[in-house]
Amino acid sequence: MVKEITIARNLLLLRQTTPEMNIKTLVISSFKGSGISDRAQIASMLKMHENGVYFHILLNENSPKQRFLEEEGIATTPYTIKSKIDKKAIQTIRDIVRKEKIDIIHCFNNNATTNAVQAAKKLNVKIISYRGFTGHVHWYKPSSLMNNLHPRVARIACVSNAVKNQVRSQLWRNKKKAVTIYKGHDKAWYEGIQPTSRDNLGVPDNAFLVGIVANLRPMKGIKYLISAAKHLNGHYDIHFLLIGRGMDSDKVKELINETPLKDNFHTFGFRKDVLKDVAACDIAVNSSIKGEGLSKTIIEAMSLKKPVVATTAGGNPELIIDHETGLSVPIKDPEAIADAILEFKHSGELRQKMAMAGYQYIINHFTVEQTAQQTMNLYKELKTELETSKKVI
Repeated sequence: MVKEITIARNLLLLRQTTPEMNIKTLVISSFKGSGISDRAQIASMLKMHENGVYFHILLNENSPKQRFLEEEGIATTPYTIKSKIDKKAIQTIRDIVRKEKIDIIHCFNNNATTNAVQAAKKLNVKIISYRGFTGHVHWYKPSSLMNNLHPRVARIACVSNAVKNQVRSQLWRNKKKAVTIYKGHDKAWYEGIQPTSRDNLGVPDNAFLVGIVANLRPMKGIKYLISAAKHLNGHYDIHFLLIGRGMDSDKVKELINETPLKDNFHTFGFRKDVLKDVAACDIAVNSSIKGEGLSKTIIEAMSLKKPVVATTAGGNPELIIDHETGLSVPIKDPEAIADAILEFKHSGELRQKMAMAGYQYIINHFTVEQTAQQTMNLYKELKTELETSKKVI
């Protein structure tokens, strides 16, 4: 009931405040994929568009989203930004801002931001940049000064408080320039997903299946998850499903061969219908050691009502509250991961409790309506600043 009241209040606020502001926004994002990230971004944007915000989208050429956006009444310009400084992109952005009297340029990747700050020179427009993970923003790095820390960037929209706090640590003045806007999801995206059959994954039907979805990068801490199997000797009914680019590499196989459960690992590279694979698991794990902004794979698992074991890296604690919405473990601690796996394995009641609590937490705190409202509030704030100060740089 509380959730319904909150969503209704957010929608009412949008209807009451959006039209009178007459906000015009240029969004710069690649929109080159078909995954949940693009879907979440578009959903919140459409919610604001329905309530009076004008959007123009600069997106990649041949984007699969262009036709859909235009059918929804949103203007688009197809151009793939080639580099950090792309003269044609700069001119294109500048032309759109001038012609359509754009108030806000909302950038969703680094190349978008570096070109936008060049295009906005001497124009009365506000720029919002985006940060989706912790790290790599430093006051002493030229790349950061050309991007998020550039004086023409009015706000840095961070996907979690962990990201916001890291960015604020690099801001000498106006630390409130970095704000948190969670990326909302719709529970309907996850309804009706049928699990991949265990046969297709090569997993026994009676196995306790532990899944992880991640591309093989050091920050993902995959070696610590694999090493957890060394602390599970004798638990031959536990199997591991590893999905993502590089997961089927020789490097990963070498690590697996060092464990007593080497025959219980099932590795795959990129898979298109990965949500079906996650739905086939008993629990999901995030073993990251750094960098996490707001883990999409954790949100997806929670939305699929899967219990989650996650490290305390980055924004993970904003999703997994230990023994409230899942099980939280320290980073770089294979034994702690193993203990958490066993805790879930030995208690069906705990799995059910954490699965439902995690699911409820997502639909209460990470909705499209909330993202739209938070973004709308930011747009209004910047629009007011535009109207009260004509200073341009």
